[in-house]
Amino acid sequence: GSEMCIRDRGVTARFEPVTPNAISQFKGMALINSVFGVWPVRKVDGMSLPISSLVVEIQRLFNNELMFEYKV
Repeated sequence: GSEMCIRDRGVTARFEPVTPNAISQFKGMALINSVFGVWPVRKVDGMSLPISSLVVEIQRLFNNELMFEYKV
């Protein structure tokens, strides 16, 4: 399933406070919820963020598993 595919890519998840300064160093960010699934974040407080290929792959894997429709 999706969990194994993502683990094979060396992806880990963590929950921790994030400062605005740290966000500028991110290679990608996603919002995840039960209504919309996984969606890349393009902008935070006017700061543009890259959409990494890893975020797109996670979006594809999870949204397919959950049968969500998605488009980046």
